[in-house]
Amino acid sequence: MPKPPDIETFLNLLRESHLLSVDEVRTVIDRHELENAASPKEAAQRLVTAKVLTRYQGERLLSGRTRGFFIDRYKILEVLGFGGMGSLYLAEDKETKDPVALKVLNEKCRNDAGMMTRLKLEAIAGARLDHPHVVRTISYEEAGAVCYIAMEFVKGISLLELVLLKQKSLPTPQVCDVISQAARGLAVAHQGGIIHRDLKPENLIIDSEGYVKVLDFGLALLKDHPEAEFSLAMIFGHGCVGTPEYIAPEQSKDGQSADARTDIYSL
Repeated sequence: MPKPPDIETFLNLLRESHLLSVDEVRTVIDRHELENAASPKEAAQRLVTAKVLTRYQGERLLSGRTRGFFIDRYKILEVLGFGGMGSLYLAEDKETKDPVALKVLNEKCRNDAGMMTRLKLEAIAGARLDHPHVVRTISYEEAGAVCYIAMEFVKGISLLELVLLKQKSLPTPQVCDVISQAARGLAVAHQGGIIHRDLKPENLIIDSEGYVKVLDFGLALLKDHPEAEFSLAMIFGHGCVGTPEYIAPEQSKDGQSADARTDIYSL
């Protein structure tokens, strides 16, 4: 659909998107005087400023789109990032209003049996780990052609982003605190027979209070799920599993040999 040429078209797109109820649309039109806006862009900006819409939602409406705002029971709020497997979104549970992070496979990966298996196993690993220092997995879902993991949303930055932001080494006490918190989360994973295998600064997230959580068990070794290694072989062949800069030497030669010690090395 082409870019909306006028206010009336924009408001019709808003109605068709189901982001707001019919009554809510009427209310925001009057409250924010949208029919008097100079352009659809100005109308969208008023709604974003008033926090009626997010920037992502406003931009999609301005591009003429009325779909892509919902996945199952979740309303998409923003795009958090893109990766080789797909996209990461900030979303809101329509029932509880809780914020969640959705990891959604892209079309290419949805048609790859190995990638599908890895996503399921990542969800299995995450669902087992109920610990303050591990990002909580809520569920794995398949909704039509969409496959995704719903996870706890943590508002913060990765350890890598923190170091780049500071542009210098972190103080020793802070480093010790980060390592200590991450180690507690890892200990619970190891007790549950789960080896992370891809610990790196990007996979430790720190919130505004300095609370650290381990995330991304996409390359985890699950001792009771041998099919995990088969799926990895389908994706990567029999090469190195993990990020070379951080893995233990023995893991670079044989990912299946990884155990708690290789995670500790990476940490």
